[in-house]
Amino acid sequence: KDQLTDDSVPMKPQRLVRELDRTLPGDAILFVDIGNVMAWAIHYLTVRRPGTFHINMGLASMGYAGAASVGGQLAAPDKPVVALLGDAAFAMNGMEVHTAVENEIPVVWVVMNNGGHGMVSHGERLQFKGKLRTGPFRRPLDVVRIAEGLGARAATVEDPGDFPGVLQSAIRSGAPTVIDARVDPESMPPFAMRIKTLDRFFQGDESEPAEQAPAPTSASEVVVRPQPELTRMLDPAKHYAGNGGNGNDR
Repeated sequence: KDQLTDDSVPMKPQRLVRELDRTLPGDAILFVDIGNVMAWAIHYLTVRRPGTFHINMGLASMGYAGAASVGGQLAAPDKPVVALLGDAAFAMNGMEVHTAVENEIPVVWVVMNNGGHGMVSHGERLQFKGKLRTGPFRRPLDVVRIAEGLGARAATVEDPGDFPGVLQSAIRSGAPTVIDARVDPESMPPFAMRIKTLDRFFQGDESEPAEQAPAPTSASEVVVRPQPELTRMLDPAKHYAGNGGNGNDR
């Protein structure tokens, strides 16, 4: 079944992003966080105007969109500003909602709530075959209660057909609003290249240097060679030995 038109509950992330893309006003400014949301956004969103799509690809720090959107709204007070972030990112910088409330900054946060660190969960399942399970929250966030506790408007959306109306209402309200969008935690974005790269990194397999490998024919075949310096830094004994054992690791 086409995930972009899937009506199941909880929502498929692909369907949510499609509805977001269809519903956002043409002049809206979107701030996208790091993690699964980034993968869904770059695959299924259409960027129609310069300066309307922002994502932190520098240090790729989670929680960026929750705060950056507040600054974005101050810089462009005449345009709708929306943040797309996961519930784990919201757990990191969600307190910035209070900053928006205090200063009457009408940002809309769309929290793709899959009950934990989605990209971590998928990686653990694919790489470690269930040996690790740190991604899902044992105590999922109550996003609506957190938002209301900070003074913002809030709503929960589980049915994809309800999302456009809730988003339009949030934008029209002119008030800081958090939308708790419940998405399927089993839905996995296309990141085979990331898993393949991490496999080679953790295994320390340098038998086939990247420059000698045949040219890949698809993204899933791309291999990035692990970096010896990073590998050494992950091993404290080797790291400090490399600095003369004096602890000067900066």
